[in-house]
Amino acid sequence: MYASIMSKEKLNTALEQLRAYDLNQPYHLIRRLDFVSPKSNRHLKNQAGPPSNMLSAYMRGRLRHYMEDLYSKHNRIMNPSDCLIDAFKRLDEDLCSTDTPDNLLEIQNTLLSFTPDRYLDNSLSRDLLRVNLSGSVGIAGYVSWYDKLSDYPTELYLANVGDCGAVLLREVGPNKDGKMVLTPIKCTKPHNGYCNLDEINRIAMEHPENSVSELFRENGRLLGELAPCRSFGDVRYKWPVERLLQLTRILEIMSTSNPDWSPIPYPYTSPPYLTAIPEVTRFEITSQDRYLVLATDGLWDMLSPEQVAVQLTEILQLIQQQKDFCPATQLLWSSLTNIPLQMSRAILPGPNYRDSIFEDLLRTPNLINKREHRKAITRALKLLSLPPGLARYNRDDITVMIIEFSR
Repeated sequence: MYASIMSKEKLNTALEQLRAYDLNQPYHLIRRLDFVSPKSNRHLKNQAGPPSNMLSAYMRGRLRHYMEDLYSKHNRIMNPSDCLIDAFKRLDEDLCSTDTPDNLLEIQNTLLSFTPDRYLDNSLSRDLLRVNLSGSVGIAGYVSWYDKLSDYPTELYLANVGDCGAVLLREVGPNKDGKMVLTPIKCTKPHNGYCNLDEINRIAMEHPENSVSELFRENGRLLGELAPCRSFGDVRYKWPVERLLQLTRILEIMSTSNPDWSPIPYPYTSPPYLTAIPEVTRFEITSQDRYLVLATDGLWDMLSPEQVAVQLTEILQLIQQQKDFCPATQLLWSSLTNIPLQMSRAILPGPNYRDSIFEDLLRTPNLINKREHRKAITRALKLLSLPPGLARYNRDDITVMIIEFSR
């Protein structure tokens, strides 16, 4: 995302850095781009944990190729919306690898050459393949501002794919107690079939040979399976039929019985049915805009924008009182304590362990004298205690980023 908005001069400087540190640079080399970003512009992004050495090397290589392609373009359009769209499309192309149609055949031939004693455990192999076939949603923001004396406004661009969400919190004045009041402004719409008529109409127009009832089934899921109508990866909804048939043969090789799922959804007459082209929205930031909250769908499933505004107002008041609070962490905890009772499936450790956690939580300032939260805390801790395999079906991990706009 950084690279897509950088000028040719900045790209040249960054490429020199990439070449110099290509082999020895620590993880997440992209962070080095920050120092060559224009001072009037900053890109909002998540900071991921360190990947493996092999993955890190792959990421550096793909990043370098992308930047070289950008550098080689003449008269490149520098409009932020176009830049973000280009970056999202290129990322999805790299993930789906549709430019190498023979690699599945190579995998198939390799599997056929394996003898049973050399072959990896079947269940593990199928799980790893499913990971490669999975997808992800995402949201990115870009803020551009100028000198305070400039006539140009401060601009916020948001590029969204899937059901992530962004809410701008604007200060509307103090309440009767003289405390700050925040009001939420929804900046994005989730790309889900069950709640976004624009997405239903878009996909229906792209696939006129399929009826809407065929395209959206099982409570608005795309082809009866996928909740978001846009995502990165998810090649089962993008690849040509021939390529998916190759995948079917691989699954048959990997399993002694019939595959327990079909790689080809129904109907699948005119792929791709899924896109990673983002919906880009632009906003002018005013002096009353205080915070921007970017979060995955898990947060918005549990907290409305209005609840987020109330929670942040309370949290920020505690911060102003010199309390050590992280706003994003507190929002996550608020969403956890709102989970429905029926979602709790696991059994917590012994009562002594549980009671010690309760006491630690109930001693925090924002929970003092609120012991009615005990049941909510129980449900939250149960979800957090789920083992990884079970958690995938009962828990939606959440990512939250909160950006403060200085006055």
